[in-house]
Amino acid sequence: MTTFTDTVDRAAVAMPDLPGQLDAVTEQGRHLVAVVQQCAPAIAARAADADRDGAFPRGSLDDLRAAGVLRAPIPEELGGLGVRSVPDLVVAASRLARADASVAIGVN
Repeated sequence: MTTFTDTVDRAAVAMPDLPGQLDAVTEQGRHLVAVVQQCAPAIAARAADADRDGAFPRGSLDDLRAAGVLRAPIPEELGGLGVRSVPDLVVAASRLARADASVAIGVN
């Protein structure tokens, strides 16, 4: 049985410019988006298997944790990335959703 995920072109994850694409507005937000984009290829690679197996891709969450994405809204002086802009968090989530929407939902 072919699923929707099997038909998705995962190379599209790396597309930096899409029509109507949102961009981060703060330095911390741009850093967060860059980190998410670095994690995206590995996350996208796991997406089809996780969808097919009905499993959550824990490796993707581990990658995001290791990269500091889960600490994005925590102040820098407390070990986070210091992202205080909700729009920047939305931009990062949208980039993450290109790789795997279920991971983006799980993180947010």
